[in-house]
Amino acid sequence: MPTRYARYALETKLRVVEVARRGGVWEETAEHLGVNYHTVRAWVRQHMMHAEDVRVRPRADALEHERGVVVVPQTVKNHVDGACFTLKRMHTEPQYMNPMRNKQKWREYLAQLQQYQAMGKTTLYMDETNFNL
Repeated sequence: MPTRYARYALETKLRVVEVARRGGVWEETAEHLGVNYHTVRAWVRQHMMHAEDVRVRPRADALEHERGVVVVPQTVKNHVDGACFTLKRMHTEPQYMNPMRNKQKWREYLAQLQQYQAMGKTTLYMDETNFNL
């Protein structure tokens, strides 16, 4: 049974996405390979939304801008992974964000923290995995 949509080889898709990832003109590459513009645009959009380096690329750009150090996003990701951090998107639930109970707990925590700091105690922040952040 014939399909309604054209199928493209994985190599074709990867080639176009790689051109887009490097900042090249992916439209020309798609035209040269004979792939529909809308199909390629969907590939590029999907890659940009789900690419691993979407969240580390701004950090790499900031290093270049602030320090003059040119690094690829993979280097930043490797260092972040080595420091035991995970980059996740913020997931918030509005009904739990700032109820009065949480504000009171936060106020008590800060008051106690300031007392400890006034006594000269060192503050360690621990997460569920017991790594000092």
